[in-house]
Amino acid sequence: MFRVPITYNLTTTQLGCKSFEDRYRITLKDFNEYYGRTLLNYYQDSPAIAVISCFPEYEWKEWLFDKTPQICWKNPDRHIQYMQWLGKQLGYKTLDDWYNITQKDFELHNGSGFLTHFYRSSPSAAVMKCFPENDWKEWLFASAPKNFWKSPDNRLRYMQWLGKQLNFRKYEDWYEITQKLFESHNGGGFLDYFHASPSAAVIATFPEYKWQPERFAYGKKQQKQLYRIIKKIFSKYVIKWDFKHPDMRFIETNQKMELDIFIPSLYLAFEYQGEQHVLPKTIWGGIPALKETQQRDEEKKNACRQHGITLIEVPHSWDGHEDTAIEMLTKLGLKRLEREAESQITRIPQMKA
Repeated sequence: MFRVPITYNLTTTQLGCKSFEDRYRITLKDFNEYYGRTLLNYYQDSPAIAVISCFPEYEWKEWLFDKTPQICWKNPDRHIQYMQWLGKQLGYKTLDDWYNITQKDFELHNGSGFLTHFYRSSPSAAVMKCFPENDWKEWLFASAPKNFWKSPDNRLRYMQWLGKQLNFRKYEDWYEITQKLFESHNGGGFLDYFHASPSAAVIATFPEYKWQPERFAYGKKQQKQLYRIIKKIFSKYVIKWDFKHPDMRFIETNQKMELDIFIPSLYLAFEYQGEQHVLPKTIWGGIPALKETQQRDEEKKNACRQHGITLIEVPHSWDGHEDTAIEMLTKLGLKRLEREAESQITRIPQMKA
């Protein structure tokens, strides 16, 4: 019957605890130093259990003690309570914010043992277990659960999701897939399962289609991805692919200049600038070839200005995402340009047929 007064005296008088929160810092060493070691026999040798038992009126968070009693984690409700508390500490507002969680976050918020012993050190496993109401996509976490990609169902789920992100609507669209698109859409681990081969990944995931492997290596894939996005954004306009402008020619060769993507009614063009436009790689002819390419690029830009065409150059560093493309276009004020074109469509002389 003396247990409560003794614990109260220890924590309040000896250790100077003035609030309930102050008692979180009590340790086994404190009990030993102030002759309370025997007292802990009544509380499974746990300072936390001793404090909680003696002050039941307070809503304790067991994980904030120096050592969390294991009995705490045996209750699944405490897992959820800890995760809800952790989310508040990290400033999470929505369930999707949990995709940002890392193992370090658990370590810094007294959850290392919780994560290790109950979720095999997997942040995603803890999140999905505690918040099962969300349609989680494991690949959007910092790392997918161990052995996740060994499951054919998981691989199919990822590819179906990826197809939607890339606006792929038919099987043939997958011929435009690249390693970079996998990597920029959290699919690096998935692709490793197929020895970094995009074509192998597609063929294995969709075996019902009669694939032509040689087609995967063909085409301007990033340019086609950009075209697909532009077509979606400017859906009510006629959009030209690799358009050879009849009134724009290179001085030296007299060849028509080609615009990767062109919207005639808006006098708006897009050029995807691959690495060959900025890097002197040997396979493309080194520095001399780079200088020639850049000279032609400059000539094309001048011609566009002379013909009233707004030319948007998309760098090779573009990740292929639709949202980053939209962000880029928004910064360039293309909504304003579109409105001007609709209200003053004849402001620029029409091109020759």
